[in-house]
Formats: sequence, structure tokens, C-alpha cells
Amino acid sequence: MILGELGFIPSQKIGFYCNDPKISYKFTGDTVSSVMLIVITVTLPALVVTLQMWVTELAYYNSDSYKNLECKSSSRNRQFWQWYGYYTLGWWYLLFIVEILKVVVGEPRPHFIDSCRPREITNCTNEYRRLYTCTNTELSWFYVNDSDKSFPSGHAATSIFTATFLVWYMQKRIPDQLVMILIKPWLQCLAILWGISCSMSRITDNRHHWWDVACGLILGVGFGVFVVCVLCKQFSPMTSDAEVGPTAKGAVNPMSYANAKKRHQSVKKLLNDGNGLNGETPEGRELGDVHGTWTA
Repeated sequence: MILGELGFIPSQKIGFYCNDPKISYKFTGDTVSSVMLIVITVTLPALVVTLQMWVTELAYYNSDSYKNLECKSSSRNRQFWQWYGYYTLGWWYLLFIVEILKVVVGEPRPHFIDSCRPREITNCTNEYRRLYTCTNTELSWFYVNDSDKSFPSGHAATSIFTATFLVWYMQKRIPDQLVMILIKPWLQCLAILWGISCSMSRITDNRHHWWDVACGLILGVGFGVFVVCVLCKQFSPMTSDAEVGPTAKGAVNPMSYANAKKRHQSVKKLLNDGNGLNGETPEGRELGDVHGTWTA
């Protein structure tokens, strides 16, 4: 991925039309820079999960809810690093797929002519140029080399992936109490706002075509759903007692109640089971007496 981003792996060049207005915009920079995107992608979920884990979960979730059959020593810390690790793995895989598509497709960006300044555009009006050589020396080599890597949008894919992860996490882990039920939708709205605004800025900055952003959004949501549903199991740790999600403090475990009821029915069936009815056999009478004693 790094070799492709630095230009050591040559990308596909699909060419361009000299008078194509879709690639004739001016390069104006980035509203959301790549550094800002990476910093937010790395730190925002860690901050949200950490605060939520040690504020709401500490108050509403029993510590035993993080223990499972495979690891009896699981804790909030361990669960946090597991979910955050899956999140990190997901967006690295996402960036890898995006970089592969950029190298394979090689679509010119909306500011391609301004950033690349291809030599072949001289005295060219309506022709199609398959091969070209960039001559712009005013921009850094990175932006010149990046001018034909428009499809798909990495900013859109990464930001909406983060938003999908956070919205789903807050929906599953923040309890529906009086205060939280008012705060949770606003926090989810902020996460969605980050994903959408970052994606739309790629169009307003003339850095991507609309279809690049649309494809990035689809990739981001798809990877987000995969990480949440397959890797994180929808943020529902399995308890060692009943193999269900986390139990709130003071709540009755429904599976424990069902098991107790099942055992009671089995004992009752054993006591009433005989060759005759109403204690006609000695065995039946003895069991009936015992049953009556237990009932009393």
C-alpha cells in the first residue's frame, strides 16, 4: 500500500480527452487533509469507546458480563482492545483495497490537467491522449503522482467506515436510560455528520468525482458492517454462565431462570413417573409420599 502511494508501483493510465471539462478544475487543496483523516480515524473511536466503556458500562454492566467460556479472565480492558483491534484491522484492509483500486483503475482527478500539466496537451483540442508525461514542477511530486488516482475516494471510505462502527457501537452498548436515550442520538448524529461532511468535501474541493465518493461510501459501509457483525459479534460479549450478552447489574439472567425451571420439571416428572396412577404401585406410593413431603 505504501509503495503504491509513493509511486513505486506504476498505476494504470487510462488517458484523457484534452477538452474534457470534468478534469479541468483548479487544484485548491484539501479541506480534510490526509493527516487529519488518519488522526481522527485512529483517535476518535479509541476516545469514544474508552469513555463509554468506563462511564456507562461501569455503571450499567456487570464485570462478569465480559467473561466468556474461552477466557475466564476477560475484562473491560481486554474487551476494549479486542474491539478496537478489529476496528483497526478493518480500516487497514479497507485502505489496502482502496489503494489497489486506485493503482488498477488510474482515473484522472477533476484537477488532473492543472496538477499534472501533461506535455501532450499542447496543440491538442479534441483528441484522446492515451499516454502522457506530467510536467508540473510547482506542486510536490506526491500531488503530481496522485493526480490520476481518483477512483475510489479513500477519504469517503475511511470516514464512513468510522461513522458506521461508532453508530453501531453506541446503539448496542449505550443503555437506554433517561439521560442516555437523549444523548445517544446526538452522538450518533455527530458520527454520521463526520462521515458525510468529509465525503462531500472531496467533491467540493474538486478532488474526486461524485461516483468516486459513492463507491467509497459503499466500501466504507460494507467493511463497517463486516467488522461489526462478523468480527465484533455486534458488540455482544458471551457470558460464561449462559452464553448471552452482558447482563445489567441487578438483572435476572433469563437463561438461568429457564434452566432452573427445566430442572424443576425434570424432578417433578421423575417423582410422578410410575407403572400406575395415583400411587397404585408400592413404588408409586413411596414416590408420592416423598413428593408430598418435599412439597410440604
